[in-house]
This record gives sequence, structure tokens and C-alpha cells, in this order.
Amino acid sequence: MTVRRVSFPLMGSYHIAEKALAEGIGAEVVLPPPLTKRTLELGTKYSPEAICVPFKYVLGNFIEAIERGANAVIQVGGGCRLGCYAELQRAILTSLGYEVDYLTIGGRNTIPEIFGFIRRYYPNLSLFAIVQALYRAFEKARAIDDFEDVMRKNIGFEVKAGSFERLQKRFLAELDQASALRDIWRVRREYLEDVRQIEVD
Repeated sequence: MTVRRVSFPLMGSYHIAEKALAEGIGAEVVLPPPLTKRTLELGTKYSPEAICVPFKYVLGNFIEAIERGANAVIQVGGGCRLGCYAELQRAILTSLGYEVDYLTIGGRNTIPEIFGFIRRYYPNLSLFAIVQALYRAFEKARAIDDFEDVMRKNIGFEVKAGSFERLQKRFLAELDQASALRDIWRVRREYLEDVRQIEVD
């Protein structure tokens, strides 16, 4: 299977960084639609009964992305139950007849796994291009972490309701559009200044 249409679950704002990585290697990105009642209903229908709601949302996300034409999905492994999501979701999607390729990221082998996945489908892509794509994705994730760290510590004390969320929406939209490293760094710097200026009590 030639991977051209890559998707990933909507977990917080990190899909912006994952999108940067996928586009950086030349893949087409298929974003799942925003989470809705249908997303949960799809995930619930095909999930084990007692499994947690986040699992059901992620599975529903994958199904909706595949319906939109994705033929590869990026899954996140890691600590707690999240580490079991990838294999179980892979088994469920396979049992439903979806022919999809999977990349599971998380843990100590993350970078080698990503390199292997990229090399498998894009063997002519230079090492420099791969490193560039990874670095841009990392810098976008770092910008999201830094901004949302300030926001989460202060949003409960904002003087004017909605100030943080309105700024976050503009920040994420501009970060998503930034492609050059200098633009990513500029967006991070400017919005960190702005978020720290929001009046709190």
C-alpha cells in the first residue's frame, strides 16, 4: 500500500504538530472531523463495553478519518492504559475490514519507529528533509506546550471571561499556518507574550 493520506486522532491541540510532520514528508493529511456525538457512537459500537470513553472517541476518530479517505493512521502509545490502545484499536479496525497502515509512536523507540515508517514509504526522501520535518513538528509541539501551560495555570482567574480561549484559537490557527522555523518561533514568542498579558485576579 502506498501511503499518501495520513490521519491521527484529535488529542488536544497536538494534531497541529502531527500534521506538520506528515506534510513535511510529503504525505497528504486527512483530519478527522471535530468530535461529535457520532464519533462517540461509532467508537462505542465497536469497542469493548467496559473500556474508557477516551478510547471510544479515538476509535471513532479513526473510523471517521478512514471514511474520509485516510489509508494510514498515527497512533499514540505510552503510559497507563494509553499504551494498550494502539494494538487493540488496530485489531478492531482490522476486524472491521479496514486496510490501513499504522504507525505507533511513544516510548523509547519513537524516533527509530518514525524513521522506519518514513523510509518504508518515502525511500527517496533525504535524511535532511526527514530531520527538518521532525524538528518543525517538535517545535510546534513545544510552542503548544508552552502556551497551554500558561493558559491552564491562569484560565480560572481571568478577569474577562473567554480571554484565554479566544487567544488560544488565534494562536493555534497561526501556528498551524507557520511552516518555516523562524515563523514557528515568532508565533511562539509573540503569543507567549500576549498570553502572559491577559489580566487575571
